[in-house]
Amino acid sequence: MKKNLRITELEMKVKELEDVP
Repeated sequence: MKKNLRITELEMKVKELEDVP
């Protein structure tokens, strides 16, 4: 479960980065 949370945080960061070209 802790890993899932870590992945979500990473995905969110990646999305934020992708949002800013």
